[in-house]
Amino acid sequence: MSRAGVAHARNHQRRLDCRNALSARTNIRDDSRGAAAVEHRRTGRPSGLIRSPRLAATVYAASKAAAEDLCFSFWRAFGVPVTVHRFGATADAVELTTPDSVFARWLFLHAARAQLEKVATDNADMVESIQILRALNDGNDHPVIFADREGTPEVRQWADARDIANGCVRILAVPAAVGDIFNLGGAAPFGADQLANYLGGRLGLAPVSARLPTARPAWYISSARACRARV
Repeated sequence: MSRAGVAHARNHQRRLDCRNALSARTNIRDDSRGAAAVEHRRTGRPSGLIRSPRLAATVYAASKAAAEDLCFSFWRAFGVPVTVHRFGATADAVELTTPDSVFARWLFLHAARAQLEKVATDNADMVESIQILRALNDGNDHPVIFADREGTPEVRQWADARDIANGCVRILAVPAAVGDIFNLGGAAPFGADQLANYLGGRLGLAPVSARLPTARPAWYISSARACRARV
């Protein structure tokens, strides 16, 4: 992002602040030697052999698998090498400190409430979640901690876009990566409370906790399987 004067300096500082947040809370290393977690899976050569079957659980996942198959079929037909990169949630650091960014719906109270109201249905859990978020509104915005009814914070795994870009470059520089699939994401998962508390301290905003029936289960990727494969 290129801006002049104070606006440029402010956005640059936000990037640094939130990169520090990711580094502190997810152990993303601030260097160029494997900062992003990478899980590797062999797909086979142009014969089309896939040793680990892909079991898509959603229409979205199925569309991604179909796109990968299209690329591999092009390779088999025309000899254009293919390497697949699958990204986890990836953010520019400034997106995590901006209340109107695409990530704000998971980070800031006003954006979270507006998003739920936008997609609202008559589902009882949805209605209750909106009511809970409205009750937290005191006129000011706050970092929000999504938690389940017992108060357990949601767990997410976001990566800094610069780490993912570096991972892509490193993979594509290795000839043996051709024909393989790589999952790239943040180095480790983190609790919603960890990031909200860090952002609150940096932005001077008090975090609030929302115990929602619509809180999502933990999701993240791991390099454990790839590490075991190298042993």
